[in-house]
Amino acid sequence: PGTDFDACVDAADITLSGFSPTGGTWSGTGITNATGVFAPSGAGVGSHVLSYSVSNAKCTTTETITATVNGLPNVVAGTYGPICLGDDVTFNATGATTYSWSPATGLSNAAINNPVASPTATTTYTVTGTDDNGCVNTDQTTLTIEPVPTADFTAESVCIGDTMFFVNGSSPTTGVSYQWDFGNGQFSTASDPSNLYLNPGDFDLELIVVWGNCSDSFTSTVTVNPRPSTSFLATPEQTTAIEPLI
Repeated sequence: PGTDFDACVDAADITLSGFSPTGGTWSGTGITNATGVFAPSGAGVGSHVLSYSVSNAKCTTTETITATVNGLPNVVAGTYGPICLGDDVTFNATGATTYSWSPATGLSNAAINNPVASPTATTTYTVTGTDDNGCVNTDQTTLTIEPVPTADFTAESVCIGDTMFFVNGSSPTTGVSYQWDFGNGQFSTASDPSNLYLNPGDFDLELIVVWGNCSDSFTSTVTVNPRPSTSFLATPEQTTAIEPLI
């Protein structure tokens, strides 16, 4: 009646045609109409023998073909992130031969299994994978993008023994934590700290602001000045009874 064929399990019903002599009937797993309609989804994955029988007044002739139903590839997009805004992550989809990602926004190459993703907002990606049999399946992954804080501060120069006060200009101001390194072996986690420098010089001060999984740092040099030295010389004068005061 014809040649063997294969189909993906999710393919539409297939009409078996072009067989001779005409007028026969079909039977077998997946046959939904004896005139020759085969449903891959109804047959299920595997090889199925389909019989075509033609009868006349004296005898019946039966021939067979094999329908192979292929399963869908097990496409796995993977799980990633969250990542901070401005960072990237490499995807690694598996289970197929060729791949296509959608949307392509923020991807280095939407036609490979392992593009580098660096979107500017949380994005759900769908990967479509095709195997060697031409069967297709999809999977999704959501990459969450977390905001990054901005670290900033100001401070004025002081002299040895004076307290230096720091004005925190970072943002946001809530939900964050601070890590101050004053450059002299002293540290703080306060929002607007102060520090006493006991030695003169220039000190590299760093502020790290942490917000969720993301952070930012700001470094500035502060100056501690030595105190000026003062001296005087007194020259005594003779006093007399007439001028007892100098």
